[in-house]
Amino acid sequence: MKLNITRIAENEVDTLYDFITALAIHEGEDQFLTVTPEELRNSGFGPNPKWSGFFAVLDGRPIGYATYTHDFHLWSGRTRITLDDLFVVAECRGHGAGEALMRAVFEVATEQSAQVSWTVRPENKKAISFYKGLGAKYRETGKCFWTPPI
Repeated sequence: MKLNITRIAENEVDTLYDFITALAIHEGEDQFLTVTPEELRNSGFGPNPKWSGFFAVLDGRPIGYATYTHDFHLWSGRTRITLDDLFVVAECRGHGAGEALMRAVFEVATEQSAQVSWTVRPENKKAISFYKGLGAKYRETGKCFWTPPI
């Protein structure tokens, strides 16, 4: 099996939307999903994109994604990348896709000297352990962050 990480392209927004929908259903929060594929397309591409992301592609088929946004964190005085979503379809977990997606986001952060932050549900001990294994610091508030080495 061959795993690749690719940037999400404009013509792949429908696939991204399907993944976002699957994640919302998985988390029992699909009632809050209001974005449309067209809104994703308009906000993620063009002269001033609001989000960016990666697909994990296993044997030529997208199996997961990571999306993120940029802002500025006053406490650290750094640009901050906020991980919006990380998702790998259940039947494809265990092939390193989640770690590869996170490392792709960390690479962007390193290039930009940015901190990465995200939230995780405190009861999701498996995810917290996964994130800690990647070098993330975890706060009991459910917030995680990763800062590139200086």
